[in-house]
Amino acid sequence: MDGATQLADVSPSLATRVLDAGLCSFDLHQVAGPWRDARSAPLLRAIRRNRNDVQVSATPTSSPFGAGSRKNLITSVDHALASIQSDYLDILFVRRPIATVPLEETLDCLTDLVHRGKILHIGLCGHPPLMLNHTVTLLRERGITPSIHRFPYSLVRPWRIGRDTARYHGLGVIADPPPMTYDPQDIRETIAARELLHNAEQWHMSPEHLNLSWLWSCPETVSVVIDATPELLEDTLTALRRPPLTAQQVEVLHHTCAQL
Repeated sequence: MDGATQLADVSPSLATRVLDAGLCSFDLHQVAGPWRDARSAPLLRAIRRNRNDVQVSATPTSSPFGAGSRKNLITSVDHALASIQSDYLDILFVRRPIATVPLEETLDCLTDLVHRGKILHIGLCGHPPLMLNHTVTLLRERGITPSIHRFPYSLVRPWRIGRDTARYHGLGVIADPPPMTYDPQDIRETIAARELLHNAEQWHMSPEHLNLSWLWSCPETVSVVIDATPELLEDTLTALRRPPLTAQQVEVLHHTCAQL
């Protein structure tokens, strides 16, 4: 789940139902220094203390001293660990590098953090294919194997080259689905989106539930990003109670996506 801030608005009963449904991965987001988890930190700490199936990851963003810089990464990780009172993060997601910070500086710092036990796994976030190839190669030269690539991925925008590049490197995919909207000026996207909306109506599903069900049916998808608001969590639990898509339905959706 994405967005630890909203966890403070989740009732204990809803949190229990979410965890029992298997939604056990929480991602902390950072904005220009502090983490947005001050109100939800006690709940995260209690959840992690009482359950051994919960993962906590973090995704640092840009800061005054540069995204991916050694100072930024170390400060971000230390702040996140202090907020949840833990010795380690399960995953640290690293966004695509920026020109002002050498990639080697970022990767050397990640290697140090793994060796010091502060992060268990490295995930990459939103890397274009060539950059992903280069980053994975450099990490493996340092003895580190990234495990996951997180990027926008949905029925309307099935980024196949991103999926295929992740699969080539043996990385799992965390789908960060954009809104189920389409560009009316893009003829192919418009036709495909209308077909998808027609399918959702025929199968008595909302477009959002159709998208989630399709993502869960994809073998490369290890997780789907969901904003941790009470409304979206309740909606996701409803989607989880639906039967999975049939093989025929999946084939219909793959045929539609192939047009994009």
